[in-house]
Amino acid sequence: DPIAVVPPAPGVAAEPFGRREDALAWLHAERPALLGAARLAGEGGFDGHAWQLAWSLADLLHWEGRWHDRVATLRTALAAAGRLGDHVEEARAHRCLGLTYTRLERYDEAHAHLRQALKLYLRLNDEVGQVRTHQSLSTVLERQGDHHSALRHAERAMELYAPTGSKAGLGRLLNSAGWCHAQVGDLRQALAHCERAAALTREADDWVAEAATWDNLGYAHHHL
Repeated sequence: DPIAVVPPAPGVAAEPFGRREDALAWLHAERPALLGAARLAGEGGFDGHAWQLAWSLADLLHWEGRWHDRVATLRTALAAAGRLGDHVEEARAHRCLGLTYTRLERYDEAHAHLRQALKLYLRLNDEVGQVRTHQSLSTVLERQGDHHSALRHAERAMELYAPTGSKAGLGRLLNSAGWCHAQVGDLRQALAHCERAAALTREADDWVAEAATWDNLGYAHHHL
């Protein structure tokens, strides 16, 4: 999600990027410096900069599979948000830490952070955050082989999903639920969910999610 960044100091001008590729190349080249800047911001009391730098790096570190760096920056963001009393950013940091610890197969820590994220989102009455956290809990449980529990969280995420939400978002939720249905042996329901997910993700030009739905559809048809 976009964030409202801390204003630059007087005399400092942001450098625009004309293309996504240019921005990614800059982020990749400057990654070591940016990681250091986030850490120093957290240590030096620049809490707004600390969590915003960490959040700005989160996707890049995910794409590059730098899970330990992602944990470090997100922990910096979590501490900074806590000092600021910013419960929205605390919740986001907990949720992202939960997913990152899942990648590292540190499931106890993943569950602890996701439970804390869900508690904060409930307190904030943030249904979008709740949807994302239930989806993340479904992912953790699926990786642990607890497919029935994963399905319950996937279905809860769909119950909470707003009618005005994006096609891509609903498509991803349906695909996750479809996969869980397949894992518990309900292959017809898996097909129904994944066929709808394929149509929605195609309409949304969400190629990554659409590819995943075709994979799940193939799995369901194979087992039928």
